[in-house]
This record gives sequence, C-alpha cells and structure tokens, in this order.
Amino acid sequence: MNHKTKQDPQLWDLVSNFESGLKQGTKTYFDEKQYNDLIHYYEKEMMFEKALEVLSHALNQYEYRSDFYLVKANLLLNIGQLDQAYKYLNKAETVAPYQTEVKLLKAKVLAEDGRNVEALNLLDSLKPACLDQDLVEIFIRESYIFEKTKQFDLMFASLSQALEINASHSEALDRIWLSAELSRNYFKSINLHKRILDKDPYNYLAWYNLGHAFSSIGEYEDAIISLEYSFIINYEFKNGYLDCADLCFQLKKYHKSLEYYKDADKLFGPDSELKLFISECYIHLGDVKEAKSQLFAALKLDPYNDELYYNLAICYDREESWYKSINAYHKAISIEDNREEYYLGLAKAYEAIDNDEKAIINFRKSTLTGLEQAEYWVEFVSYLLKKGMLDDSLIILNEADEYTFSAGLVYCKAAYFFLNNNISEGVRILEEALLEDYFQLDIFYAINPEFKIHSEIQAVVKYYARELNII
Repeated sequence: MNHKTKQDPQLWDLVSNFESGLKQGTKTYFDEKQYNDLIHYYEKEMMFEKALEVLSHALNQYEYRSDFYLVKANLLLNIGQLDQAYKYLNKAETVAPYQTEVKLLKAKVLAEDGRNVEALNLLDSLKPACLDQDLVEIFIRESYIFEKTKQFDLMFASLSQALEINASHSEALDRIWLSAELSRNYFKSINLHKRILDKDPYNYLAWYNLGHAFSSIGEYEDAIISLEYSFIINYEFKNGYLDCADLCFQLKKYHKSLEYYKDADKLFGPDSELKLFISECYIHLGDVKEAKSQLFAALKLDPYNDELYYNLAICYDREESWYKSINAYHKAISIEDNREEYYLGLAKAYEAIDNDEKAIINFRKSTLTGLEQAEYWVEFVSYLLKKGMLDDSLIILNEADEYTFSAGLVYCKAAYFFLNNNISEGVRILEEALLEDYFQLDIFYAINPEFKIHSEIQAVVKYYARELNII
C-alpha cells in the first residue's frame, strides 16, 4: 500500500482491518460511516478497484441503501465503465424510485454516453415537481451538457437560472464566468451579478465574476474595484488577489500590482511563483536590487524554475553584468530549451560583449523557436544590418517571409535597400511600411540613426505623416 501522507490512526486501523479480512477471506462487517471512510480513502489514493471492493461488501451488508448504489455508479462512471454504471443506477432506482439524485446521476451517465438529448429530456421531466434545491442541481447538470455540446448561450442561461434561485451556490458561481467567456455574454453577466450583489453585497465570488466581466468589456477601473472587493470580503481568496494583481500589471499599474502580490505572498507563501511575479513588478519599477532579492529567495524554494533564472538574467542585463546575465540565461535554457525569449536575451547579452559568433547563433535559435513571431526575426535582421552583414540579412528576411509578416520586417527590408544604396527601392518599401504601421518607424531608425537626416527618407516620412494626419 502506498502511503503518501501520514494516516489518521483510526483510519489506518480501519484500512488494515478491511485488507486483513480480504487476505484471509473472512467476512468483515462495518457500519455505514466506516464504509464511507474506506471508500473515500481509496478514491483519494486513486485505488479504484479497492474502492469497488469496499462497495461490494457494503451492498452485501446494506442491500437497500440507495446511497451505496449511487456511489458505486458514480465511481464506475469516473473510470469509464458506463454499462456497469447503468446497472447500479437501475438498482438504485428500484430501491429509491423517487430520489432526484438518482435521476441526476443517470442524466450524467447518459451525457457521458453521448445520449445528450435523452439526458436533457430526463432533466426536463424532473423540473415540475422539484424543490428549489434540486432544481438548482438540475440546471447545473444541464450546463455541463450544454458545454459539452458547445451550446454556450444555453449553458449561460441554465447557470443564470440556478443563481437566480440560489445566488450563493459555489459551483454555479464558479461555472457562470466560464459560460460568460464561452458565450461572450459579458453584459448579461454584469447585470446578473449586479442583481446578486443587490441582494447579497458580501458575495465575494459574485464580485470576482463581476470584475472579470468588467475587464472583458474594457472597464478596467471597475474591474479592479470589483476584484478588490472579492478579497476584501474573503481575505483568504487567493484567486482574487492574483487576478487583480495580474490585471494591474497588464495595465502597467506596477505599484498596485506589487502591493497585491506581496499581500498574497504574505498570506499564502512562501511561494516561488508569487515571488517571481513580485520580481517582475520590481523590474518594471526599476528596483533591480529588490527584484534580485525576491528571485534568490524563490530559487531556494524552487531551484529548477527556468523563469526565475530568466528574470535574474534580466536583472543582470539592467546592471550590465553581462557575464552573470549569460550564465543565468544558460541556466534557464538548460531547464527549458523551447522559449524564444530566452535565446533572444542571451543573443543580446553576447552582442553586448561583442561576441558576434555566439550572438548570431542565439538570434538564429530565437527565430527557429518562434518561427511565426515576427519580433524575433526583426531583432535578428536588425542586428545583421547594424553589423553591415547585408547579404546575410537578406537571406534571413526572405526566410522570415515564409513564416510571418509584420510592419517591422518591412522597415528592415527598406533599411536593407537604403544601406545597399538602392534608394528608389528603399523609398518604395519604406512607403509600404509607413502605410502598414507608421508608429513602428523607430525600428527603421534604430538600424541606422543617420536615416533621420537622410533627405529622401525624411521627405517620404513627412509626406506620409501629413497624409495619415499624424502631424
């Protein structure tokens, strides 16, 4: 037997007694609670065959207990034995023909068997005579079927009906946001959760869902306020802190994001992932010393986390400690070698110490790892152009065309022709780039700052600035 955690002595004695009885072939008798404890133990340990053996013993002893038939049917469903699940559900119906829970589980088995219409019809037939508590469970069960059949509007409608009856039902509240995202019913979700909060202003999950709905329609300030309420009401609600902090980070509100991540780390830490997020806030706020402190603390908790080494490399980049940076990038890559940003960072660090050979190798790896991501090709071509490696840059530009497109690459192509003294072709392609995205012009100037005083280039740039109403 595999003991993953220290066992409760009474539970351990119970398990030992049961297994001894099995080995010796003797009949053992337990009360209902003991059987339930045994079943729960074996399910938790993923020992499903043993759990089924317990249920066989329980049903021999308690032949008319519908609960044991239901538990056995549910376990058989979970391990994919649908025919056997039907068999025990039919027995449960014989013992308890009017028990709603039996019908609900039967609908679940029908849906799992692909008989979705039958499952929905069965659920509909239960609604007229149900109490509210059972009706909520019916609507939730419906929502799973509608999700499976990709009827997301109906999924949202079922969960809404469940919450109109019981606004505190945690499963319905957990699922309603998923259904709102899948169906894009953001405004309906806002209205629903406002109604819930009018009745129960301390419903932290409703505030959490409302925050996500506001965020989805671009009402970010309302989203932050709503998410804040979720963990103000329930200070142990980790997702509230994390999602609010993440939204603040995306909105470049780094001070606020840092505050919430630190609160979460204090409550739920020590946690290497939270320290990683905290370090990112400090990096954006320019406090490299504190960012490194967080990263070193995180590495003690999780020394095989590639993202920690990557952020540490960024810190060393900011300090221009290039050899330490290179070492940190290599450690990140040794753990995870399929991240294009790691290779790009390493390439730039090698560029900083004038090791062109290794810089080129890693710029190349960044493009091969992120084939369809134009920014890595732009970085590579820009580097080659700045180094005067014009023939090589054209080869890479042509290769990039096979995988991706961006205005940045068009600017690179224009730069190639200007640097090759093909002014007419350079002007033509520069016009294409300006029309595609005028505001990426900095990519062009970064390749060669002298383009800013090139008369023909400036004539084109000023013309399109007027045409695009930029000046």
